[in-house]
Amino acid sequence: MKLRLAICTALISTVLFAQAPGGFGGWRGANANTPSTPPTPAQLAARQLQLAASFLGLDSAQTSALTGNSTLTGLLATEASTLQSDAATLKSDYSMLATELISAPSSTPAELNTIEGLINTDLQLRVTAAGQIISALQALGGSLALSSQQTAKLPALVGILTGGGGAAGFHGGRH
Repeated sequence: MKLRLAICTALISTVLFAQAPGGFGGWRGANANTPSTPPTPAQLAARQLQLAASFLGLDSAQTSALTGNSTLTGLLATEASTLQSDAATLKSDYSMLATELISAPSSTPAELNTIEGLINTDLQLRVTAAGQIISALQALGGSLALSSQQTAKLPALVGILTGGGGAAGFHGGRH
């Protein structure tokens, strides 16, 4: 019995110590501390469509019809580009907000209105994009039409795409 315990311990230790520096998550290479290049707006648009297809459980023909819609992909890429630009602006505005709050804690910072406006603009963009995806999905006709089970998932998909959750707190719509 003690021999088996020793062998099991040795095997488990071998597996654990054989992991690369990245651990079970995988090897990150020599530049593990170098930030990765952010995805392009086209890649973000493709991810959004893949997310929708995966969430709804679309078959390959439905997924191809959705992801092959170049007009929709272009609109989503434009939305993603604006969201990326707004994210950089928001980062700067939040930094200025922190600085202003530190110097005058009892005042209402001017950046607050700018931040609120950008957040509202971003939500409007996400809602518009979600509407475009839903319209494209509903336009699938014939043998590609959504099933009743897929259609029932559309409200949750809207929540995911707009960043409001929609499915067990999942916030997949955030960029």
